[in-house]
Amino acid sequence: MNADSAAPPELVEKQHGVDVNPNTEVKLNFKKAPMNYKVKIWDSEKNEVKSTYDEMVLPKSDGKVIYEILVKWDQGTVSYAFSLNVINN
Repeated sequence: MNADSAAPPELVEKQHGVDVNPNTEVKLNFKKAPMNYKVKIWDSEKNEVKSTYDEMVLPKSDGKVIYEILVKWDQGTVSYAFSLNVINN
């Protein structure tokens, strides 16, 4: 089964997000371990993916960062979107 939704920048545009510093450790917790997942960082102005990683990465520069986590299980793939506000102290 497939379902469409808006791109992650549109999904999180009204979220404030959590304030973090670049050294914050961010862990992804799943009730059931997925087969794999990819972490994508989106460019909200261009509405496109800037980079893709195998783990959570926080940029060193200040600003709102939009993440999409693509998680694959036996039953299918799910996309989660959220934002973090990176603040250097």
